[in-house]
Amino acid sequence: MFCFVTGLNCFKKISVSVAVSVGFVATSFAACPDGYPAGIVSLTDNLALTGPAGEVGKLGYLEVASAQEGQVQEEGPSRFKGRVLVTTNEGEQGFVARNLVLVFEAGPGGGVCGTNRIRVSDVPPTNNAKDTENPLQAKAIVAVTESSQASSDEGIEGVVVRASPGFDAPGMQSITNYSVVYIYSKAVVDRETWYFVGSEGDIEFRLDDDGKLSNFAAQAMLGWVHTDDLTFWSQRQAIFPRSASSPGVVFADPDLEIPLVSFEFVDEMALDRAQAVLKFPLIDSLETYNAYEIAVPIVRSGGQSSPESMCNSTQDCSEPSQQSVAIEDDARIRLSRLADNSQSLDILVVLDNTESMEAYRAPIVESLVDINNQVARFEGLRISFAMFGDTFNSEIEVSEWFSVDPRYGVDKNWIDNMPLRNPFQFWMNPFSESGSFPTLAELSSEFGGHYDDPQVDKEEMGLYALVTAVATANWRDNSFRLVFYIGDDASRTDEELYANVSQVLLKNDVLLVPINVAGSRLDASNEEWMEQVTDIVELMNERPDLGGGMAPFAAYTEESTNDIAETREKVRQVLAGLFIIAEASERQGGLVGNTSFIRDRAREMGVPAATIMDSILSATAGKNLQEIETILERNDIILTGYYPIDESETYVTLSFIEVTAMANAIRSTCVDLGNSMQVRRSLEDMAERLAQSFLGERRETIRTNESIPEFFNRITYLPDEYFSIFGDRPFGEFVDWVRDNADAEEFLEIQREICVSARLFETIANNEKARRSSFGEPVYSERSKRFTVAPNQELQEFDWLWGFEESMAFVFVPQEFFPRKVTQ
Repeated sequence: MFCFVTGLNCFKKISVSVAVSVGFVATSFAACPDGYPAGIVSLTDNLALTGPAGEVGKLGYLEVASAQEGQVQEEGPSRFKGRVLVTTNEGEQGFVARNLVLVFEAGPGGGVCGTNRIRVSDVPPTNNAKDTENPLQAKAIVAVTESSQASSDEGIEGVVVRASPGFDAPGMQSITNYSVVYIYSKAVVDRETWYFVGSEGDIEFRLDDDGKLSNFAAQAMLGWVHTDDLTFWSQRQAIFPRSASSPGVVFADPDLEIPLVSFEFVDEMALDRAQAVLKFPLIDSLETYNAYEIAVPIVRSGGQSSPESMCNSTQDCSEPSQQSVAIEDDARIRLSRLADNSQSLDILVVLDNTESMEAYRAPIVESLVDINNQVARFEGLRISFAMFGDTFNSEIEVSEWFSVDPRYGVDKNWIDNMPLRNPFQFWMNPFSESGSFPTLAELSSEFGGHYDDPQVDKEEMGLYALVTAVATANWRDNSFRLVFYIGDDASRTDEELYANVSQVLLKNDVLLVPINVAGSRLDASNEEWMEQVTDIVELMNERPDLGGGMAPFAAYTEESTNDIAETREKVRQVLAGLFIIAEASERQGGLVGNTSFIRDRAREMGVPAATIMDSILSATAGKNLQEIETILERNDIILTGYYPIDESETYVTLSFIEVTAMANAIRSTCVDLGNSMQVRRSLEDMAERLAQSFLGERRETIRTNESIPEFFNRITYLPDEYFSIFGDRPFGEFVDWVRDNADAEEFLEIQREICVSARLFETIANNEKARRSSFGEPVYSERSKRFTVAPNQELQEFDWLWGFEESMAFVFVPQEFFPRKVTQ
């Protein structure tokens, strides 16, 4: 797996919805009143505070001081150049090195406080000539490289983050390989280059009541990383093989003659790989060689193999299936999604509500209270109960049953989702408000006690109810969906039901926890229940996905316990396991880096890590705790290699906010081009909002003689050829041209391309996978003066958001989504 960041998160999780909202997202800086002293945060432990007479004090790591804005010393004694005059909380005043502090300054025009940023043009490792004017804040991929000197601290796995720039500085923590971080500052110590990195871009400046940096900002600031453990890239483009017939080899030379490493093609259109799109960051485009320079993550076999030995005379790299090095790790992607989604937990309890099961309603509610008393209240938690019984003998019985207080009618969605449209006793309450818990009295009132069995036999409609409840539940986007299926007797079934149940569960990405309440012993009906759910769990686990199934659990009485108590404890343990996962994912290093924390926490909360935790992780991520630890311990590195341009599909890497801004800009332009009087205002608004979303600044951005493609390139750092459909016209000239309609055919071509791009961007908001070929010919409306674009095929569900283990989320947008003539 390769983190460019979501992500994912690797980095600290941020829950981000993939849906593109209407309107633009403003930067989130705290207000900065006029005359307020600029915040200064020390990025180094024991930072010397000096004055004309020498050292006057020291600042600790992330200690806050203050300075008047603009107090960076550029003149006077040379030893004070590039320093900032600061005042500590104790009143000491002196100079500190400018590159060893983080300065929060008011933005253009005042009113907001944001951090200084190092731009891509300030970091030299990229070879791309366009980087010299790249206005974006620098980011880098964190990973061990062949020349790394900084990643070998005893007792620390991953890339070491230090409290100060220097090999002798203490290692505070480690960052998982392939994390993406923001660059805040640069320092050279003993001729070695170090960068201070963090997991957030524009950190909001806030002080707690005790005058310290807010926890959010402090957690986002990670520490100093050696340059050999960072790979910089232009941040805007990644490549993906065009097809399975494309070369499965990354080469060591731009002439594409020396194989470096092979990989397996990943089909992003495959339903079972929708979350595992393999893409490499594009570092440079070497047109004269017809090759891209890319960053390649690899796993050295056994931690010993050298890159040079990966492809040699005895290993044919021309066929990826013959000799492939693991480049992408699906488990990391699933672990990242699990960590993200665990912050919002939707629990659905599907419970047999016939007379023999009435006693089990209380322990399930009590288990929710147990977990609430054991951990801090989890505001992201929602709960729903679905109760079921058996099928009816006649339509009259159906009508009579659903008309009785407190049921009074039936939700049409339930009937529509009941397999074979065969009505049966079923009732489901909506999900509770976040953080609230239904009481036993409320449930008894809603469901009217137990259900009498119309068929007067042991089989009920359990599996039918499971399908109905999961298919009609109002799940939140990107929530972790947990389904308890609890009963005592086998379900009625038919030949197609097993496959139907597993498909519905997988489609809704749920984790199924089956619990059979066996009373004092397992009888034939209990055993058949266990066989039924075992078959379903096996079908679910054939396809790796977020959802999965845990092995069924049978509660039964023994001398020292009873099945009611065991049911209550099983539910509590599973819930506690998910709370532990959510807690671990919030820590630096994410789930991969916190397996020892998970084990310790599980022991504290009375959760058998070897069974419950392993079962949850295996079902949702395909790995148990021991296997997850192996992911962190193995020796991953990043190499730079080359890949043929002709065999590559280019993708643009945007943050969620940037996707929103770009989508709205293109959509507005499609609409406003139909009215020449709106074009100037539309383009001016677009320019300002793009600058705000891409640069974090609100200012006049249009330059008089700047062409529209040049503007897009300068603001977004997307190649100007992406916007060549506008021609070389400056904004004013373009507006005049639209107004005069000098060339109607060319104008309609421009508008058509922009409207098609707008429709393609809409697929991101709709979680749909599309290419231009997915839509028919655009239709022009004389009335609305714009084009409408409709799909000519069914669009596939697709998750565009890539979030990984520590704090950024990127969306990979195909190059063809942008408004230009596509000739590829």
